[in-house]
Amino acid sequence: MPAGYGPPPWGSQRVQATRPNSQQIISWVTFGIVGLLGLLGAILTLTLWINLSSAVNRASDVCNRYSGEYSTLCRQSIQTTVPSIPAALVTSLFLITAASLAATAGAILLFLKRQMGQFLILGGGIVMLVLSIGCEARYGTTGRITYDLIAGLVIAAAGGLMLVPAFWTAVGLSPKPIGGPVPGGFQGGGPWPYGQPQPPQHPPPGPGGYPPQHW
Repeated sequence: MPAGYGPPPWGSQRVQATRPNSQQIISWVTFGIVGLLGLLGAILTLTLWINLSSAVNRASDVCNRYSGEYSTLCRQSIQTTVPSIPAALVTSLFLITAASLAATAGAILLFLKRQMGQFLILGGGIVMLVLSIGCEARYGTTGRITYDLIAGLVIAAAGGLMLVPAFWTAVGLSPKPIGGPVPGGFQGGGPWPYGQPQPPQHPPPGPGGYPPQHW
């Protein structure tokens, strides 16, 4: 150390140690995008479900404006012309909403450094993608289902990349499960004296199996 310069203060070292680097910022942005896509998909799918459920009720409200025989004929006409929501479509919308929320929860878990979140992201993205394709192929294309299809594709691709160890290295995280054993034996993070304390050293026994006497 040059003369006239003292050691840096402890406060500055602590700030430098806790400041996030560019790789951590990229990982946080990635998790934020995945979580936002999943949350927005859940909201859009849920509102689509509510709108479909209330379509028959809105049509019935039109008949309530009239009375007598015309009101009865109006209700009968609505029952025959306005279709009910298929059970398969209701199930698909429910699963898409649940998968979107699962992807959002997975992004939150990864932000908290819980590796289980990557499986929630991958599974949620696949469910969103497959069911959205099925809904568009059977019931037609809508803007909200198309969003679920695109978001499911992006989320599933992100979840697949998270299974590759090179992805975690690129974003500055460990590819090993969080909380796993540290290679090298002791859980101290470095050799003696910076790791865990080593066990005390005992002298070899003297003649007869007794420890040597110290005079």
